[in-house]
Amino acid sequence: MSSDSSATTPNESAAEAPAVPCRPYWPGEHARALRRRILVGLGIGLLAAFVLPSLLRALLLTLTDTPLGEPPAPAVATVVGLIDRFGFSATAILVAWLWVGARRWDAIEILVWGSQYAAAGYAAVTGIRDPTDAEAAAAWLQANPAPPDEAPEVTYWRAHAQFVSRDLDGARSTVQRLAARADYGFAIASLNAQIAMAQGAHPDLAAVESALPSGSGLERAIAAANLGALRAQNAWRCGADDVAAARSVRPLMRPHGSNFLLFRMWLPVLGLILVVSVVTALLGTG
Repeated sequence: MSSDSSATTPNESAAEAPAVPCRPYWPGEHARALRRRILVGLGIGLLAAFVLPSLLRALLLTLTDTPLGEPPAPAVATVVGLIDRFGFSATAILVAWLWVGARRWDAIEILVWGSQYAAAGYAAVTGIRDPTDAEAAAAWLQANPAPPDEAPEVTYWRAHAQFVSRDLDGARSTVQRLAARADYGFAIASLNAQIAMAQGAHPDLAAVESALPSGSGLERAIAAANLGALRAQNAWRCGADDVAAARSVRPLMRPHGSNFLLFRMWLPVLGLILVVSVVTALLGTG
């Protein structure tokens, strides 16, 4: 991987990126772009929630010929009550979900599910919760020089910390100390791909894929999700379809990683809405 190339073409695979020049990529940029899209969707959802339920309520009363100021028929009153209780939250969530889109939510699920394991491993060694925090990584490196008998896991996360703190030569040199260990083949290929993208160069994602653990266990699923993240980052920095790139690894992850957002985000949110609605109804009748 040449370090003097300011921009090269990515892999020809449509799931990774088109054959166009690509800008350098640093950790966290793609995640921040996804977060911005979600926040914009939530903002639009909240704005819609202030308008659409009221319009729906007024439309319902108009269609049922309910005179202004008069109580509606029992069946209509039930529907109006549901709109009053759940219309705001349901509209906000639905509009936000539609703004992000089902395909992108699926990609986000893959990326979030896979990144949690890497973040936990990095935090266990360094104590740093954000694996993209350059200042914290530099501080940890300064406070923890490498001993001669350093454990392989610590060596790998040291290389990651050097990469995050933008010491690319140091990261490459450190990770090569693990080259003789077959169990670190995927980790080494992944970090080398990240270094290449940081240099604006062409990452060898085929080497990353070929280093995936065999079988269909959790370790392979986690590695596949990380491969999806690399593909998505590479596509995003090249202006290609990062969603398709991330989702391309879903078959490699099965049966792991499915319904992660459903149980970690959507069901808790819906449960909270239900509890708030019930409490509000009880207080209103009390």
